Amino acid sequence: MKPLFLIIIVAMAWGSLKAQTDNGATEEGIVTGILTFDMLGNNPDFSWFHEGAAAYEPDAAAVAYLAQQLTNHDLVIFMGTWCEDSQRLIPQLYKILREIKYPAGQVQLYGLDRSKQSADGLHEAYKIEWVPTIIITQNGKELGRIVETVRESMEADLVGICRQQ
Repeated sequence: MKPLFLIIIVAMAWGSLKAQTDNGATEEGIVTGILTFDMLGNNPDFSWFHEGAAAYEPDAAAVAYLAQQLTNHDLVIFMGTWCEDSQRLIPQLYKILREIKYPAGQVQLYGLDRSKQSADGLHEAYKIEWVPTIIITQNGKELGRIVETVRESMEADLVGICRQQ
């Protein structure tokens, strides 16, 4: 009985440690650390990424405005690959960015664990409490954020932040 109990405890501890590794997928579909949209799109566990982007139809007028204005800003994005809100909103954001030909070098994308933390503590520097959190910056200064949900739509909320400058 004791050996079986010990095996169960060791297996549970191993699974917990495995879920916390940086830039590695686990059987639970959690990827942490620095990410790219390509990493999300190429991961067979994340069918939600391409499905969500394909299903989303952003407002054309808002997208046209963002094509002119958003490229003057940088994006810092915190998400959870395990999070339903991230699985819904990040593909929408990706589709908009792809449509406006937003430079990939202006996006910093980070995957957080279930406790919304990063191994390097970056979540603390940006005061992340909810995912996804999409931070729009200009010249290193934060202009606004979209946190966990949108008020109107992804593109309308981005337009609103860009207009605040």
